[in-house]
Amino acid sequence: MPREADPENLTKLLRMGPHPTDEVLHVLDSCMDTWRCNPKPATALLSALARRGYWNIAGQVLWKMIEESLEVNVFHCSAVISACEKSGHWRLSLALLVQMSDLEILPNQISYSAAATACTKGNWPAALLLLHSMPGRRLLLDQVSCNAAIDACRGADWELAMHVLLDMPRHRVAQDSVSFGSAISACERGNAWEMVLQLLALMMRVQVKLNDISCSAAISACGQKGHQWKMALVLLEEMVALGKEPDSYVWNAVVAACETSSEWIMALAVVEAMVDCAIRPDVAACTSCINACHAEHSSWRQVVALFDLMMTRFGILPNIITYSTTIAAATHGHQRASVLRLLADVNDIAWTLVC
Repeated sequence: MPREADPENLTKLLRMGPHPTDEVLHVLDSCMDTWRCNPKPATALLSALARRGYWNIAGQVLWKMIEESLEVNVFHCSAVISACEKSGHWRLSLALLVQMSDLEILPNQISYSAAATACTKGNWPAALLLLHSMPGRRLLLDQVSCNAAIDACRGADWELAMHVLLDMPRHRVAQDSVSFGSAISACERGNAWEMVLQLLALMMRVQVKLNDISCSAAISACGQKGHQWKMALVLLEEMVALGKEPDSYVWNAVVAACETSSEWIMALAVVEAMVDCAIRPDVAACTSCINACHAEHSSWRQVVALFDLMMTRFGILPNIITYSTTIAAATHGHQRASVLRLLADVNDIAWTLVC
């Protein structure tokens, strides 16, 4: 917290929480005379509120300053926009950006970047529009604004995300691990696994290190339609080398990558590695192993052995897909007794199979 901030009043406001009462106005009344002579404490107070995402209090502070005809500058407004960004209120951040024109305050790079970041979770076209309008206002693009635009495109259009990423060098903005991570995630959601591999190669060329987000998104993409199980394993090892602890989602994505290539032995090895890392395999991981084994047309004994393993060793209750695959394998092997046993098991626990 900057030294100009009023610690007593800040403490009072923070105690009210993110949803304060009318008591805020009483606290602010005691600050007006001081701020009229020196607006720096107001700037420090708004910055402290923005860091905590207290958009409601920050907004009241700003409107009180306007009401009292105090000096309001771009730093005050940018702080409130940042508070709105941290709390996910993109509409308020855009409204304040427009209000700055009425106050005859020119938004700066921080104002636009914060508003663009706020729009990533609710209005991706607005984030792109803000990015593209910055050069026209003689504002330099930066990593924050570009990364916000790429992140905004994750759930919308991977090609737009790629455009922003590849256009960053033209604006002399360095691409970082966040830039690539968001672009890889956009391509993963758009099933563009070939582009994911190209992005991984580009990261190596520009010497940007992988992070856990880019690794997990790339692993997921490798397991969709790419049949890139070897790449998924390499990325998993890279995550571990980075000191990251892959969660069950990442492990399952690696097993799924092995499944798409019918590499059931490697899929089982990954599940065993999960256990060694104190990650309990779930029904999805075990079912992927069984599907990989069945797709490879291995012996029915291997499929049934995997089925028994997931219950006896891992204590996992199979789902309807697991049972269907195992029954199909046993039928293919003309193992009538095994089929009848499995069908009897299904009948006993049928009510759980929809989970």
